[in-house]
Amino acid sequence: MNSKLKQVCEEQNMESKIRQVSPLAKDIIKFNVGGQKFATSRDNLLRERSFFTGLLSSNFHVDRDEEGNIFIDRNPTYFQTILDYFRGLELDLEEWSEKERKKLMEEVKFYEIGSLIGLLKPKVPEQSLQFLPEFVTPRIILSNNNTSLTVSNGIGWNCAMLCNKQVKRYKIHLKTKEIYNPGGVMIGFAAKDGFDKKGANYSRNGYYISSSGKLYGKNMINVDYGPAFSSGSTLEALYDRNEISFVIHGKHYGIAFTNLPNNLVPAFDFHYGCALSIEQLE
Repeated sequence: MNSKLKQVCEEQNMESKIRQVSPLAKDIIKFNVGGQKFATSRDNLLRERSFFTGLLSSNFHVDRDEEGNIFIDRNPTYFQTILDYFRGLELDLEEWSEKERKKLMEEVKFYEIGSLIGLLKPKVPEQSLQFLPEFVTPRIILSNNNTSLTVSNGIGWNCAMLCNKQVKRYKIHLKTKEIYNPGGVMIGFAAKDGFDKKGANYSRNGYYISSSGKLYGKNMINVDYGPAFSSGSTLEALYDRNEISFVIHGKHYGIAFTNLPNNLVPAFDFHYGCALSIEQLE
């Protein structure tokens, strides 16, 4: 770019900025809101469709005070904040009290500013990964906001557990002093439909690795995959692109199951007693 063209571009940018902060007199809109005076540019007020779009359309009667300012009979406390938003300024609402945010929301709704309504709506925290209380049996006790469970001693595959949502990756921390059956814990994914809290799902619903390091699932029983794991172990289960794999003792052992349905959630089958906690990673 030659120096003359560069100079022209810089002058045009400067002119644009000056117009933004110093609009022509005819483009300045003056307000009297509840007795307090405000002013901004027409362009600012028309950044998005709102109450002001109709107000400035000449299609409606507009009340004015003796100085010709548009009169709006509303509380002026938050009007400056609304104008700053239209000016493109970032609103720092983090330190606002709940009461202040609520009052601002009342004004924003009156002025029908859709984007700011969305910004002010309280964010719903993402639900954490948890064990489902509806699958509790007499042998299972949940704790720590349903992220830990303890299975009491028993005989046979007669209790199981599902989690509340789909995840791509979760981690299990085994916290028992001992797992009484070398393959007595099944960890994996299953569909909620048809899942039996009385256990033995590994043979009919789901895809699992047992604590012996063997794989169990549809048309797959007792297939070698990785090392055994027991008390103190950490295991990660991954479910992505219709494939399941596992990380044992920090090592990824490759694809365990593939061509899977897309409706699976973390699932567990238990034989003898154990204790574990769950953590969502992705």
